[in-house]
Amino acid sequence: MDYRKYGETLYVRMDRGDEIIGGILDICKKEQIRSAVFQGIGGCGEAQIQTYLPETKRFETQTIQKTQAGEEMDIQAFADALKAKYPDYADMIDAYITMYQTYGAEGFASMMDPAQ
Repeated sequence: MDYRKYGETLYVRMDRGDEIIGGILDICKKEQIRSAVFQGIGGCGEAQIQTYLPETKRFETQTIQKTQAGEEMDIQAFADALKAKYPDYADMIDAYITMYQTYGAEGFASMMDPAQ
């Protein structure tokens, strides 16, 4: 992962295998960022996502992985806001992502697990 700062804007480039949420949190801690918005595109081999189930009023967590053919998922949209009420940044990211796999034509849209 690498990032550059231009004024109050940061541009982040993640490497294959980097953890997206963890990387964003690391940058926020290093730069002492307590509030921001973000967006991104790219690809990933694995993601833990949560889907809210209204009937149970709980989140279901599932792991989505690249296909048997080794095809990674395209991230078509990744965005939301950062907020940190607590000094340890534990509550900071509430991220939403839309991913797509062409092999098997599966699409996923959900909230990323902030604990991952």
